[in-house]
Amino acid sequence: MSILFRHGLELAWSDGRLSKRGAILLENLQNLLELSDSQRSVVEEKHHLQVIPHLIPRGMGSGASTLDQWMTSLIDLDDELPRYLVSMGRQSLRTGISKQAWIEVFAAAERMECGFEFGRGVWEPEFEVETLVWPEVLNPVAKSLGLLLEEE
Repeated sequence: MSILFRHGLELAWSDGRLSKRGAILLENLQNLLELSDSQRSVVEEKHHLQVIPHLIPRGMGSGASTLDQWMTSLIDLDDELPRYLVSMGRQSLRTGISKQAWIEVFAAAERMECGFEFGRGVWEPEFEVETLVWPEVLNPVAKSLGLLLEEE
């Protein structure tokens, strides 16, 4: 399951409705993360069962703007993303990483072509890693790793 796509769904549906623009952005995010239709459907089904029934359907689909900004920020990380992921991997090793967090974040890192870097941060303690403060756009990854509390 992709933690990044799940976060994108949360942003797109944040006001209780999904706009046409939000749906298009989710398609773009699916392509960016190289999710198959079946992988996407698993994430969406779980999201719809857990979140959608609790939303008040009065919005206008304004979550699309937030999703667009978040995706742009994610894409803009480009060359810096591996550095952040190796640092987050090392920080999660120090705080304790669960098997589920490893699986989720490694899968997301692989989709962003940074799986090696994240794995290196976790599994190569002799590899020197700079401790970085990650950008807000990576908060879904940090939450999954237990590096960020839910209320932050």
